[in-house]
Amino acid sequence: MPGRLNPAAVPADGLHVAIGGVLERRRAASLRTGEIPVRTAVPGPAHRAGWTSRPALAAAALTAGRLVGGLVLAALAVRFHAGGLGAAPGVGDAHSLTGAFMHWDAGWYRDIVRSGYAGAAARTSFFPVYPMLVHLLTATGLPYTGAALGLSWVALFFATWSVIELTGALFPEVRAARAGILFTWFPMSVFLLSGYAEAVFAALAGWSFVMVARRSYAPAVVLAALASAARPEGFLVGTAAVVALVLAGRYARAALAAVGGVAGLAAFSAYCWVQFGTPIAYVRVQAYWTRETTLPFVMVARNLHLLLIGAPGGGAYHLAILVQDVLIVGAAVAVVGLARLARRRPELGPFVPFTALTVLLAASNGVGGVLPNGSGRMILGLVPLYALAARAEGRRWRLLVAGSCVLAVLLQMLFNAGLTVI
Repeated sequence: MPGRLNPAAVPADGLHVAIGGVLERRRAASLRTGEIPVRTAVPGPAHRAGWTSRPALAAAALTAGRLVGGLVLAALAVRFHAGGLGAAPGVGDAHSLTGAFMHWDAGWYRDIVRSGYAGAAARTSFFPVYPMLVHLLTATGLPYTGAALGLSWVALFFATWSVIELTGALFPEVRAARAGILFTWFPMSVFLLSGYAEAVFAALAGWSFVMVARRSYAPAVVLAALASAARPEGFLVGTAAVVALVLAGRYARAALAAVGGVAGLAAFSAYCWVQFGTPIAYVRVQAYWTRETTLPFVMVARNLHLLLIGAPGGGAYHLAILVQDVLIVGAAVAVVGLARLARRRPELGPFVPFTALTVLLAASNGVGGVLPNGSGRMILGLVPLYALAARAEGRRWRLLVAGSCVLAVLLQMLFNAGLTVI
């Protein structure tokens, strides 16, 4: 019968070749039908990251493309939106190409690099890993703008590489570079090119997840610890290693990972305790930014209501709010899809808590003032969801990529022009 192997009809020395051929055909058929067998998250030596590996080369190409595209868009913003330039606080000449990437929070990071946190509790909203690395670069003689942007651009490469590596590990049936395209052209991707901490955080979180997928838990925890001191939502990165160890029945190691994964945040908290008399200065200072916490999605509903009734604010403000709300809702839907898929593919389980908790944090976070609340930047760091989105096919894939790119272009030009996008 077709598909059956008759050992008597095959020479003994060729039996293993014939068996391999049958297994390979069955595996190919399973990939076409979507019936993918549960696989361990430990790739073989051929899948290990290397500077000349296909994921690394793809990440380099995507990073270069995004940088070129970003610089072209910045030049257009400087050329055609000169009237809006300088409206936003920032670093350096707002009419320059590099200055177009140094608005808003970039000025706060510069102040931290120059004089630290002492005597300025409001600066504790900006976690220390990024400014510390920039400080090390400026100590070599680099100007601040060059150091800040150079660090972000290099980190963008490593973050993109991690997205592609994680996609290949979790979904070997898809083209992993697709996830890199979505990441580099995510609607909020301008912050990956700017003097912000987002690219560094995404690189730390992404490679921590890659290490979890490879069951290399010690480096995963070290990277998670650094991520916990890079962005406020970074304390959630270590949950992937903890959940993976719990599922493996290694409870003592899971407890150690839970502590180690927030070591960076703990160190920053200790510093805040000494400097400002409270270990949660970065929480209390949110009142300075008129920031408030609500039940999940209450802020999203409120923003939508304000838009519908014609709340005051320019078009840039309304667009930023609308995009952030769409991203939060879309991420919530994606998390549900990831959780459902994890029931059939256990290797996805460790990444569900991080994505779910980060979305809930973003959906519960907002401000009472007139500026967008920045929650869209939390969605930017949800590395496992890019891997999930890369599974889209046909028209869904084309619409997803086209929509993401269009919004990325619009928001970047608004940011480069110094308008209300933070």
